[in-house]
Amino acid sequence: MVSPIDDVAFLARSETRLGILRALEERPRERRELGTTTETPRSTLGRTLGELEERGWIECNGRVYEITTAGSLVVERFVPLLDTVTVLQELGDAVELLPLDVTGLDVEDLADAQFVTPVGMNPTKPFDYGIDRLSEATRFRCVARTAPPGYVEAIHDGAVTGRFTAECVLAETYLDNLGDDPKSNERWRDIAETDSLVRGYEEPFSFVLLVLDETVHLWLCDEKGESQGLLESTNPAIVSWANATVDRYLERSRAVEWDEITDRPS
Repeated sequence: MVSPIDDVAFLARSETRLGILRALEERPRERRELGTTTETPRSTLGRTLGELEERGWIECNGRVYEITTAGSLVVERFVPLLDTVTVLQELGDAVELLPLDVTGLDVEDLADAQFVTPVGMNPTKPFDYGIDRLSEATRFRCVARTAPPGYVEAIHDGAVTGRFTAECVLAETYLDNLGDDPKSNERWRDIAETDSLVRGYEEPFSFVLLVLDETVHLWLCDEKGESQGLLESTNPAIVSWANATVDRYLERSRAVEWDEITDRPS
């Protein structure tokens, strides 16, 4: 009997094998179409189809190949593992910064995400990139433990000009210190006077999550709370997760008593 590890290794060693299984998962296909779809040479295709049939992952009915239940289960379990490893390779050490424990994020859904990091002569690259995207957005939602002045200015611009109606949940620790930043304080008050929502959240949280139209920005921070980069994803699963997260925090948040926040002399 072939070892399960041998079967996993057999699949992992060849993109062609997985490609054929995924093509057949979409629908049954004839051999010629499989070769064209997966760009597999005829000799390689014949050998690979035989190996997949031998393992019971596909079957041939006449001239048409179909994936079996076993084959579908293998693909269903293997692809998320592949996506997870892809994320680990892309993020490197930054994967340690993903707030998986507090967000419930599925890491494999980040396989197509872009990670924007500070670089050499441009240490503010993630902030500049994020603000540029925010300045183009027509919808904005966030759950944030903090908000740099440049971001507050961009949110203010979008809300007071009517380009979007913001929905923001801000950490109470950030709101408590707004008196030290009169300009941001004034801008948040202006935002709250539009149709936008600006609410406070009492329990501490460690992440900054933004939804800009159909794009998600998740800031990755170290143990000191300092930003190490920006993760951007347009994966519908991540967008859905992000909106659900904002909804959940909105439900548990409270209205901000702006009179309790006073500007303090700098």
